[in-house]
Amino acid sequence: MRHEGDRVRRHQGRRCHRMLQEHRGRTHARLSTRQTMIVGVMQVEIAIDWSQSLKDKRRVVKSLRDTLHHHHMVS
Repeated sequence: MRHEGDRVRRHQGRRCHRMLQEHRGRTHARLSTRQTMIVGVMQVEIAIDWSQSLKDKRRVVKSLRDTLHHHHMVS
């Protein structure tokens, strides 16, 4: 970014503004590394009839989500 008389201003951390950063070497890095990513989608309907509030429902969903993440490494 240019400010005050076409002088390039730097961020306080001495890094270039994100629009001025050079992207050297990124193309080669992307082409040379191959990784596999497994993607899946699952839709679940849960009936929580005993819950009295939205807070109860959120607690059940959070517990289920945390258990799935811990045992199966899903997000």
